[in-house]
Amino acid sequence: YVVFSFGSMILLGALRKYTVGRDLAAHYTDSFENIRWLGWVDVLWYSAKVGYETGYAYYCKVLSMISADIQIFIAVTSLVIFGVLGWFIYKYSEDVVFSTFVTINVCLQYMFMSILRQGLAISIVLIGLAYYLDHSKQKIIRYIVFVVFVLFASTFHSSAIICLGFLVLDKLKFNRKSIIWVFSGTVLIYGIYH
Repeated sequence: YVVFSFGSMILLGALRKYTVGRDLAAHYTDSFENIRWLGWVDVLWYSAKVGYETGYAYYCKVLSMISADIQIFIAVTSLVIFGVLGWFIYKYSEDVVFSTFVTINVCLQYMFMSILRQGLAISIVLIGLAYYLDHSKQKIIRYIVFVVFVLFASTFHSSAIICLGFLVLDKLKFNRKSIIWVFSGTVLIYGIYH
C-alpha cells in the first residue's frame, strides 16, 4: 500500500513540469540554474545574497554536478521528500492507510511540490526522529544524533530548528499545566521567529 501510494506521489512529483508549483517556477528553477554555474566557494556567497540556506544551495550544486537538467532536480527532490515520508509512515504509523489518507487530504503532497526547501528539511528531521525513536541505541547518542539532524535540516530551511522542541515535549507529562506551557511557548517562539 505504501509503495503504491507514495510511489504514485513520487511519480507525480517527479514528472511534473517545472512550472507546476508556485515556488518551483518562481524561485527554485532559477536558483538551480544559477547555482550550477557557480564554483563551490561562490555557492556560499550566492546563498547569502539570495537568502537560501547553505545546505539547500549545496544540495542544488551537487545535483547540478550529476545533471544540469531541471527535471532531474525535480525528480530527485520528489524522491527524497515523498520517499522519506512514506518510509517514516510505514515504519512508525499505527494506521498506515489513515496516515497516507491524511497526507493526501491535508494537501501535503501538493504543498511539497512547491515548498521544496521545507520538504527537504522535514525529510531530514524525520530521519533524525527515526534514530531518536530507536530505543536500542544509548539515550545520549540518540539525543546528539537527533540534534545534529535538526541542525542539518535547518541548513535547508531555518524553521527546522523549532524541531528541537521535540526533546522538550518528549520529557513532558501531558496534563493541563504542561499543555498551557507548551501552547504559551509555541506562541512565544512563533512571535519571535515570525
